[in-house]
Amino acid sequence: MPTTTSSPLASRWLHTLTLLALASCTGRSNPEVASTAADPADAPAQGTVAPPPPGILPPRSLAVEDDPGPRAAPLSLTASDGTGLRLVEVRARAVIEGPLAFTELELEFENPLPRRIEGRFEIELPARSAISRFAMQIGDAWQEGEVVERQAARRAYEDFLHRKQDPALLEQAAGNSFGARVFPIEARARKRLIVAYSQELVHGEDPYRLPLRGLPEIERLDVSAALAGTDKPLLTWVQSKVTPDHDFEAPLPASPGVTALRHDAWSLARVQVGGSTEAVGIGDLVVLFDTSASGAIGFDRRIRRMAGVIAALQKDLGAPIPLRILGFDQEVVELFAGTTETLDDAALGRIASRRALGASDLVKALRAVGPGGTDRRVLLVSDAVVTAGAHELVAIERAASELAAQGVARIDAIDDGAGAQEVLAAVTTAPAMAPGVVIDSRLDDAATVHKLRTQAFEALEVQVPGAAWVWPSRIEGAQPGDDVLVYAELPATATMRVGLGDTEPATAVTTEALGPLLRRAWMRASVQRMTEQRSRLLETDKDGRESLRKRIIELSVRERVLSEFTALLVLETEADYARFGIDRNALADVLAIGDHGVELTHRTGITSRLPALASATLPEAPEWLAGESFGTLGGLKGRGGGGSSDEGGGPTRPISARPRAAAPREDSVADGEGNLELARDGKREEAPSDPTPTSPGAAAPDPAEPAPPPAREREPMAAPVEALEQGDAASAAQELDQRRDFIEAKPKAATKFAPDSRKRPPPHGGWSPPPPPKTTPVTLGKPVIDGDLTGAVVEERLAARKQLLGWCAQFASPTGPLEFGNFELRMVVDEAGEVRIARLQGRESLDAGMVHCIETAADRTAFGAVPEGTRKGAAAPVVVVVPFAFGATKPAVATALDATALAALRAELAEVEAAEAAAAEAARKRVEEESRALEAERKEAERTTGSPWTGRFFDVMTDLSAGRNQQALDTALAWQQGDPGDVLALVALGEVAEKGGDPETAARAYGSIIDLYPSRADLRRYATYRLARTGGNAQHLAVDSAREAVASRGDHPSSHRALAYALVGIGKHREAAAALVAGLHDEHVQWGRFTEVQRILREDLGLVAAAWALHEPAARPEIDAMLRTEGASLPTTPSLRFVLTWETDANDVDFHIHDGKGGHAFFSDKTLPSGGSLYADITTGYGPECFAIEGTPGAYPYNLRAHYYSRGPMGYGMGRVQAVQHDGKGTLVVKEYPFVVMKDHEWMDLGTITGPL
Repeated sequence: MPTTTSSPLASRWLHTLTLLALASCTGRSNPEVASTAADPADAPAQGTVAPPPPGILPPRSLAVEDDPGPRAAPLSLTASDGTGLRLVEVRARAVIEGPLAFTELELEFENPLPRRIEGRFEIELPARSAISRFAMQIGDAWQEGEVVERQAARRAYEDFLHRKQDPALLEQAAGNSFGARVFPIEARARKRLIVAYSQELVHGEDPYRLPLRGLPEIERLDVSAALAGTDKPLLTWVQSKVTPDHDFEAPLPASPGVTALRHDAWSLARVQVGGSTEAVGIGDLVVLFDTSASGAIGFDRRIRRMAGVIAALQKDLGAPIPLRILGFDQEVVELFAGTTETLDDAALGRIASRRALGASDLVKALRAVGPGGTDRRVLLVSDAVVTAGAHELVAIERAASELAAQGVARIDAIDDGAGAQEVLAAVTTAPAMAPGVVIDSRLDDAATVHKLRTQAFEALEVQVPGAAWVWPSRIEGAQPGDDVLVYAELPATATMRVGLGDTEPATAVTTEALGPLLRRAWMRASVQRMTEQRSRLLETDKDGRESLRKRIIELSVRERVLSEFTALLVLETEADYARFGIDRNALADVLAIGDHGVELTHRTGITSRLPALASATLPEAPEWLAGESFGTLGGLKGRGGGGSSDEGGGPTRPISARPRAAAPREDSVADGEGNLELARDGKREEAPSDPTPTSPGAAAPDPAEPAPPPAREREPMAAPVEALEQGDAASAAQELDQRRDFIEAKPKAATKFAPDSRKRPPPHGGWSPPPPPKTTPVTLGKPVIDGDLTGAVVEERLAARKQLLGWCAQFASPTGPLEFGNFELRMVVDEAGEVRIARLQGRESLDAGMVHCIETAADRTAFGAVPEGTRKGAAAPVVVVVPFAFGATKPAVATALDATALAALRAELAEVEAAEAAAAEAARKRVEEESRALEAERKEAERTTGSPWTGRFFDVMTDLSAGRNQQALDTALAWQQGDPGDVLALVALGEVAEKGGDPETAARAYGSIIDLYPSRADLRRYATYRLARTGGNAQHLAVDSAREAVASRGDHPSSHRALAYALVGIGKHREAAAALVAGLHDEHVQWGRFTEVQRILREDLGLVAAAWALHEPAARPEIDAMLRTEGASLPTTPSLRFVLTWETDANDVDFHIHDGKGGHAFFSDKTLPSGGSLYADITTGYGPECFAIEGTPGAYPYNLRAHYYSRGPMGYGMGRVQAVQHDGKGTLVVKEYPFVVMKDHEWMDLGTITGPL
């Protein structure tokens, strides 16, 4: 059996001593101290874990065992206000190659809203997966995402948004969740995305699994999985109108023994751990049960699952054992204390009553275990996605190791979802105690108990003789029968042998891999190895951490392997690629599924076009082809849409021509470097009408400013039809490039665009419309007709289509003009005499573009209905077979179809007509639904007139203002339980809890926003404001959240302000000053966008410095030096400041201040006669804007209002006003006034300051 060597065991103990020494030095060894902040000094003291305090949340019982309940969807696309986009189609292809799988998803969503939105795409990948491709359809082309540094990608995305480009950004959110921002998604339009990922299949007996359960009804589902090198799929699932009630699982062939994939020096082996170990007992058990917000869906099922494991454990042990269950999120509470025998339904109901809320602080949970007897076991039930407190592996491992001194013998974990594997491994294999195991939550209770009671190996050294590099180098926490994956760099000529521990290396059964997938897995392993190395370095080792970060980014970008420091950003223009130093002629190859399995698709910088589908619409036809313009080929409606004329026409350019560039908006101009910017109008001169000035004795509001006109939709740039003489596609593309270059090169001040402008740019000389193009001659043969049409009518109408057919031969073939050849068209004509089906014989062996062109040319030809009196028999679809030839070729004789072929064509028409009828009925229903939705919106607008809120948020806030607290609670709870991820539902619940005097529930509600959206800096800031207002321990979580916001978006000045004032809230003035200084020097802040914000930060620095000097007089020399360096001063007189920030990009919010003497300050009149001025008028999103009163305020009350011009593509708006009062002696009083707005052009009453704070 495998045994551990003395060296690994000694190293584990040495590592333990190091961790404990570090804990002693930092004061972190005390289990009574826990932290919700990244900085250990931020941690509040915590006593013995107590039961949850009484609050507003009512008790509830556990759902019945067979309750199916909601399931978390593995993927979704939603608007920023939470509105789900309809998932129309899912097409998935998977290829399995040994222990690796590659999955390619093509998804189509539909925007049900009557407005353009920004969508947020979320996908939960299986464990041990990595994104490799993200592409978005723009127009008729797929635009690939490029791997770039994450912070730069975020800044670029917002810059693209401001410039009205079509950006998309995909990045890792938390654990194995990935999120993408997609803009724009037009009103009632569809958006297509491609996401591809590779995956390690560790366990040989497991099937390939694609998560589908939880998805809503899909119009079409098409999934298949195949083994590499085979043509026949293992399993397919093709279905229409389906709501998946299970995942797609394809069984895989067994692979006993050591198996390996190899390609050149790259090797990957799957090895099964052998040997045997002894059963172990359990003295008592402490369960750490994750109650954070991310577990809300399926919360009751998880409780029952935990209870089932505990019951099975007692049965296996033969007697009850002591049991404690601690629920943890951002706080830790004792949910049960007793024995395994006394855990009954009533106790489970009390656990359920805790509800899934709050952020997840794993370090705090580990430190809450506390001292106890020996031989204690800890069982962690969590996905281990840490969203609060310390999250680096070094801190988590340290906290776990400290439990050894508290009598804990071993820690095990049940992976409750696609969790953070590296975190679970760090907890379960922490030094100083016996290694535990990570258990898949899909195992049944008996199998779970068997793993809990089976000893795990300490450390198994991995042996690969002859290898230059092996990862992992040792395996910890493995049990007999477990499978593990081993990567190795081995000479191609060497035999691969793998051994674990002291066992003799066994020769692997080797399969030669094609290469791309194995190489990608190798590179992902390298990225993962460096990421874990960095996470195990101390925070003080800044150089080491930064060096590894740079190496991770370099490898990630080069190999298109997404990491926590990179993102996939869709880039459109050459200037975008130049900005990131990406050579479009040397783009990294894209991993995709091709005819031979997983292949590298080489890119030359030209955007890949969509395949020519039967439903595609051909390019616009010019006037010279048929005497008028048509939107599609010949103006025919076909299955691709268009007009209804039956006259001739044709496209302006070959199908292979590159797509037209989107034109700039009319309100855009180009700068000298070809970048498009909004053409901003002059400064507003009058205030918008403030309908309800609330300051006592206030004068009537200023005259109303008319609402700004809505932004015009982007219109397409006209195709340069003048370049298409003789069908020269290259000239067309060149002309389009020249026209774009000319537009982008014009000076900013001189350029305005009119979408209907078609004049050729002056630098390229005069021009005139070209003559009709030369097309390939077409000769029609004698048609064969089965039905009531006459040959003369058919020949006459088809003769009018000859020019279109000739155009197809001349331009639609990718290999050049088709100058000869015999072809045959088979057409089915409906009762109205219109061609409904046109099929080119032998189409399977011809180019798809040319086939589509010819069939579209014939489609919808109108032969006219046969008069009733002249019919020879019962009305039936007519079948017409017509031969034709190109060039000098003579047409062949038409095929005489037999009864079977005729019946098949007519049956196809019946299917088409049935599909069209179904589509028409669906369209009718959609129109009805839209009409009902519009009527509901109108009624809702009437119901909520005068309020910035709508829907259930309006109901909750209205009930609270009327004192109906219980009704408000019922509404908020039902909303949050029905839609746990809705930010507004969580804010509503927090408002109810604050009003009800339950700050813990309020803090957990606001902490839920962090847990669900940990990578969203805007929502982290908003949660910071809410938590700061809640007070108590929530202020430490506010600090932690603000730190992460700075790390994520330090280019937003409001991130630095949020951190500084959160630190002020817990008395950390020195750190608060440092946060402001860091903000002033952040190299990524675009100060040109945030005008006068540096003044706000310097004045903040002076206020914080005054408080620091008051609390730490000895630091005065240091404070004075800092202020001199930063150009700030120490204020010595009273002041009152109101600072407005909002969490919406590309949007203007106007700040209005009314005083008690009738004064009104706003952007056009920034000064109050009673004292105070407004500055930093930010019009491009986020803020901050400030109104400052120097000296003692003398015109109370001050009413603060905001005019929210537009939610824009981001959905609802959020923000806060912060009031900062200084007595002139260093005492600061800070009050937070957060707000939500759900309507455009709406006024928000932010609060009234009736006297000193």
